[in-house]
Amino acid sequence: MKKPIVLISMLSLLLSSAAFACDVHSSGDGKHEGHGSFMKKIDSNDDGKVSKSEHLAFSEERFSKTDVNRDGFVDESERKMQFEKHHENKLSKSEKVGRHHRG
Repeated sequence: MKKPIVLISMLSLLLSSAAFACDVHSSGDGKHEGHGSFMKKIDSNDDGKVSKSEHLAFSEERFSKTDVNRDGFVDESERKMQFEKHHENKLSKSEKVGRHHRG
């Protein structure tokens, strides 16, 4: 029973850490929003800080989205799907910003 919990914890930490490290968005005016926009996503009480419980809640939600078949595990195919979906969304957003600037 401990293995799934450890795996879930490690995966959640990995996914959320990667999001902290890579979360840079374009605001549409050529400027980039960095870690602050990510902090706002998970700071559920808007106090400007992320508590352990807020971070864990975000990680749980992200894990649930990745665990497509709801078996309590994320396998390589689910991880790849989430990775590709994430990058498709980023590409789509950057294309919209590009059209906005060209328009």
